[in-house]
Amino acid sequence: MSRVLPARAYRAGAFTIPQNAWTRMPLDTLVWDTGGDFELPGYVCPVGAFYHVIGQMSCVATIGTETIGVAIYRNGASICVAGGTTPLSSGLQGILATDVIRCSIGDVLELWAFTDANNGQALTIRPDGNYLTIASAV
Repeated sequence: MSRVLPARAYRAGAFTIPQNAWTRMPLDTLVWDTGGDFELPGYVCPVGAFYHVIGQMSCVATIGTETIGVAIYRNGASICVAGGTTPLSSGLQGILATDVIRCSIGDVLELWAFTDANNGQALTIRPDGNYLTIASAV
């Protein structure tokens, strides 16, 4: 049986998440990709297996109440979501989504983010605080 080799990618620069729409995080920098399976911005599963997937979004919040979320998508569909409505204060906010996900060969895993931006502004993510990490769960 082939083993899944660990991989991690992140967003190096700032990115603005539009209001009221789940948006794919455009990961653009590899930290490590020991199996060569990242095809930025997503990870292409090299084998059918259980994958331990961790996704994080960090944003610089403004004052107000808004819903912010992060999700792991498999083949364009949400598979694991974390987040909620939070009274935000100015400063760094972070959300983590993690799960063990059964994938087939060729499935694509991606990091997505959401805000309803009740304060009327799009949400700007913090550079380097947004990542997708993949490891074998077998």
